[in-house]
Amino acid sequence: MSTFVCAECKRVVRNPYEQFLERMEYRRVDAGERRLVFALRDVCRDCVDDIGNRRRNRSDVEQTSMF
Repeated sequence: MSTFVCAECKRVVRNPYEQFLERMEYRRVDAGERRLVFALRDVCRDCVDDIGNRRRNRSDVEQTSMF
């Protein structure tokens, strides 16, 4: 079994429940067909939570329309 090292914090993670894989996938919106899936990097549970907090809309304001 290979060593799991987090790409964000560079910590070695031994617990398999704290190991996550960040990936990017391209698929059609109207169907579940997946065209491409790329495995980007290994990330630990703490860094996944941090990434989620960074990407969340903190203001809770939604733009209704562009024009």
